[in-house]
Amino acid sequence: MAFLRRCGGRANFRPLAALFAVLLLVACERPPEDLFRACAALTGAFEPLGEAVERAKPEQIGPLSVRVDWRWGEGQADALLCHFADRAKALENPPLRAAETLRGGPLSARELAVLELWAGMAGGGPKLYDSSVPIEKQALAGSAYLLQQLLNALTVGSLYALVAVGYALIFSLLEIVNFAFGELAMVGSILAFIVIIALGMAGVESVWILLPAALLAVLAYGGVLGHVIDRSVYQPIGRGNRLSPLVAAIGLSLVVQNAVLLAQGPRGKILPPLIDGGWTLHLGDSTVRFSFSQLVIILLATVIGVLLHTAVQRTRFGRDLRACAADPTMAGLLGIPVNRVIARAFALSTALAGVGGLVSVVYYGQTDHSIGLALGFKALTGAILGGIGSLTGAMAGAMLVGLVEILFAAFISNELRDLAVFALLVGVLIVRPTGLFGTRTETSS
Repeated sequence: MAFLRRCGGRANFRPLAALFAVLLLVACERPPEDLFRACAALTGAFEPLGEAVERAKPEQIGPLSVRVDWRWGEGQADALLCHFADRAKALENPPLRAAETLRGGPLSARELAVLELWAGMAGGGPKLYDSSVPIEKQALAGSAYLLQQLLNALTVGSLYALVAVGYALIFSLLEIVNFAFGELAMVGSILAFIVIIALGMAGVESVWILLPAALLAVLAYGGVLGHVIDRSVYQPIGRGNRLSPLVAAIGLSLVVQNAVLLAQGPRGKILPPLIDGGWTLHLGDSTVRFSFSQLVIILLATVIGVLLHTAVQRTRFGRDLRACAADPTMAGLLGIPVNRVIARAFALSTALAGVGGLVSVVYYGQTDHSIGLALGFKALTGAILGGIGSLTGAMAGAMLVGLVEILFAAFISNELRDLAVFALLVGVLIVRPTGLFGTRTETSS
């Protein structure tokens, strides 16, 4: 009771009154009308055609985040969540940093770019709600649409090429397929996401710091993890048997995927676009956009391919690698440390897979524990198409996979894009079992 009497004294009401006044001032902050208008205008891209839509009032769900709900028909509903840039950069036309719908999920960086093109059209452009038609096809037409798809295919092919060379590198040495590369790429994307978000929370905003830091972290992870996998999984099994390493790779893939699921949960992780800007080409009434992020991905894959080819052909490690690939027994008799060369190859291939995961999360803007399966098998398809014993052929085959996948999705069917890729693989193997660029005796680049 004495404590209550002390708290009830007149002097103790002054700080409480001041705190109450501050809370009232904060609560009376004006709503972000510019963000409300911008997000409400974008909902027109996703509302269904030919339906009477009842749009709710925009709702602020964060300092720079807005949600707009709408309903139509008999109980049908959807919502758009818009995440905008810093208030200092968002005066009259706030730039959109990320967006997602309840039905379709998060938009990728490419879809955000197309949404910006849609918003800049007179009258808002056509509807983008029909999920059976690619949104680029609804915003572009004719030669502009084809050119946009070719640029997208080149970017996706570069992503697959980074993982495909890892398959080719290990197969050239041990003649086994490490099915875990897709999951290792997935771990690389998760690690890159964690590094970028952690640095962003620490106040680092420069992309010149975020991306190199994530790249170094992924390379270090790949080097260590690849060495550990070789020492703990493949060396105890033995180098001479091919079936046991294949089964071990499948088991390793399941272990990695479920470990990430337990550690990170099933929810996807969304990364806002890190690299803004690009070039815009006007073709008639349509506009083709080649973003800086696409340029960075293509240049990264090209530089890595050139460096890897040079290392294999002109360095001592490359010479030892080619010797072990040709005849590991003779290479050992000549004094080459075969196990050490194989361990370095595992470290290098795992690092390349991790870089592929980094590229994936930067380009698509999202990642989760399940992306490794599709990414790994498409990269493996590219390696087999080009000739899995050839590093150059693996990269070329991965580019071909990206081209077929994107063009088939753009002009025929988005749902059957994976079927088209694997049908191409079966057809090429029937005609040329060694791949487009491989030979029966070739085991390295």
